[in-house]
Amino acid sequence: MKNVKISIIVPIYNMEQYIGETIESVLKQTMSDWELILVNDGSNDRSLDICRDYATHNVRIKVIDMSNSGVSAARRCGLQVASGEYVTFLDGDDLLFSDALEYAYRTLKLWNVDMLSGSVQRGLESGAKIQRLKDKLYNMKSYSEAHARYKIKMGLHADFIRRSALMKHQVIIDRTIVNNEDYLFKLFVIQDINTVYTTSKVLHLYRYREGSACHREYPVAYWYHYFEYFKSQYVTYNVHRDIYLISKLTKLTSLIRNHDYEFDFQSVEISDLKELPINICLNIYTVLTLISVKMNSRIFIPLLKFHPKALLKNIFYVSIP
Repeated sequence: MKNVKISIIVPIYNMEQYIGETIESVLKQTMSDWELILVNDGSNDRSLDICRDYATHNVRIKVIDMSNSGVSAARRCGLQVASGEYVTFLDGDDLLFSDALEYAYRTLKLWNVDMLSGSVQRGLESGAKIQRLKDKLYNMKSYSEAHARYKIKMGLHADFIRRSALMKHQVIIDRTIVNNEDYLFKLFVIQDINTVYTTSKVLHLYRYREGSACHREYPVAYWYHYFEYFKSQYVTYNVHRDIYLISKLTKLTSLIRNHDYEFDFQSVEISDLKELPINICLNIYTVLTLISVKMNSRIFIPLLKFHPKALLKNIFYVSIP
């Protein structure tokens, strides 16, 4: 198919109950210059049959059948056959609003950016929560920092990314990372883009399902593994060390605050923090204080608001009772 503006890649695993509705939401788009790539990741229900049936009636739909390898591998498989100028990822149970593709492509061209991130409706019910973003232009550095601090939408829902940027590294996340996987995928991908525009326009409907991988409780052992994997990969994908540390501390604090997890204090890597810029040190002061209280540890951090950056060299002192 020639002149494809947007490729929609849908990793699918046992989605027979929902995938038809997801495909229909693409077929109803007001823009027609798209291709839909359905990647069946080893489903053992009727998902593959449903996808193939739709493909026989529409040349814009491609179906790939692969052995079960995980969502990240399925995305990569879809990317290898994608031909669109931009790519968006859609879960097998989510929906696009009918003008999503038309609006996304027009906005990408208007702002001449590598990525558009749209707002998301979380749930089908009336009055469902809207995860609404600001209408704002970012460069890679400012967007990475906002993403690392979980200040913006962390998942891939309603994100439209220039395909050439996605192809630079062809990010793949280890399949043992099942929760917060899309956060890492997105953080690694955005290192290869220059500009991002976020919009308050709602483009994507996220279906909340009890028991899905992203809504389960995970033991502390999983998060140790998650952080170790993150540490092993961030250099590979050109993530700045500051971004890695901020991201790790923010997530760790959230887990301690919301789940009362008990972490080994050394995993926070306090010794590395003295290399961060002073404004970042001050911003994470409350983070460290919270961790200190939870871990019954003592942290002494002078509030060097007006001190030169050079004085940061030895401002951190940590002792574990």
